[in-house]
Amino acid sequence: MPNLTPNQSENLLLTVQVISAQNLLNVAALSNVNEVDRDLTNNEDFAEVLVNNCLQIPEGFSPNEDTLNDTFVIPCVEDYPINSLDIYNRYGTLIYHKDNYINQWDGKPNTGPLNQNKVLPVGTYFYTFKIEGISNVFTGYVYLNY
Repeated sequence: MPNLTPNQSENLLLTVQVISAQNLLNVAALSNVNEVDRDLTNNEDFAEVLVNNCLQIPEGFSPNEDTLNDTFVIPCVEDYPINSLDIYNRYGTLIYHKDNYINQWDGKPNTGPLNQNKVLPVGTYFYTFKIEGISNVFTGYVYLNY
């Protein structure tokens, strides 16, 4: 907005994608004007973003068919439909891969030498979770128990 006429106002709309576990406060301030500013009280505004722990990936699940916690659920995954999930065993072997993951891993491998449509042994597995448009890859572990 290079110029504003007297009594003219304009809106600035920012669209952002927040990936943070912390609440955020953005502040915009007017720092320089070419004319005399007669009202210094309107030169700053803020927007607070309250984060609801979306994409806080769990560290375990129990696919024991009791209808509780039977799949690996990533909260808010539906907000990021273009994604990919890879699960590795402790030896670094890829045992599960899914593009456009929507919380359906039930502890069974779908790739690699253990791909026998049987649940994997109890233990710690490692994941990478990639989301299109986000450069950071989510990595961590998930404990599989029954």
